[in-house]
Amino acid sequence: MPAARRSFGWILFVMVTWMWQSCLLFATVSPTHLMRHRERQGLHMHLPVPDIVARVEQLSAVDRKIRKRIKDAGYARNWTAVQSELRACGAAATPLIDAAILASIRCGEYEAGLSIFDRHRNSGAGLSAVSYGGSIRLCGRLGLKQRAVSLWEEVQNSTVWHDNETAVCVACCMLDAVARTEDVQMGTPGLVE
Repeated sequence: MPAARRSFGWILFVMVTWMWQSCLLFATVSPTHLMRHRERQGLHMHLPVPDIVARVEQLSAVDRKIRKRIKDAGYARNWTAVQSELRACGAAATPLIDAAILASIRCGEYEAGLSIFDRHRNSGAGLSAVSYGGSIRLCGRLGLKQRAVSLWEEVQNSTVWHDNETAVCVACCMLDAVARTEDVQMGTPGLVE
C-alpha cells in the first residue's frame, strides 16, 4: 500500500506541476504574442478596411510617426502620452483621431475618447469606420445605449458604410457595445436583419 500511495502522490505532483506551468505560461504571455502565434497558425486574420488603409497611406511621414506613437502609447496604456501627442499635432487628421479613440479604449479613458470623437465630428472633419466603431464601443463601455444606437444608425446612413469590410468592422463594434451593456434588444434593429 505505501508504494501505491507514493506512486499516486508522484503522479498527482507531476500533474499539478504541469497544470501550474501551463497556467503560468498562459498568464504571462502578452496579447500581442498570442495574436502573432494565432497568425502563424492561420487562426487570426486581420480585416483591413480599404478606406482606412488608403487614409493612413495618404498621411505625411510626420503624421505617420505621430500615429505610431499614439498607438504605442495606447498599447502601453499611457494616456498622458496619448494626450501630449494629440496636443502636439494640433488639428489632426482622421487616422490620428482614430488612433487616439482606440487608445482611449485601451487606457480605460472612455469619456475622454468620446469627447475626442465629438470634437472631431463637430469640427466637420471626415469620420471613418474606425471613428464610428470606436465611439460605439466607448458608448457600450459607458452604458450609453441610446447614443450607441444613434451612432449605429448614423454610420449606416453615412458615406462610410459602402462595402462589406466596413460593415463587418462597425457591426463587430456594435456587438461589443451590446455585450457590454447586456441589452440584446439594443442591437437588434440593424444586426439581426
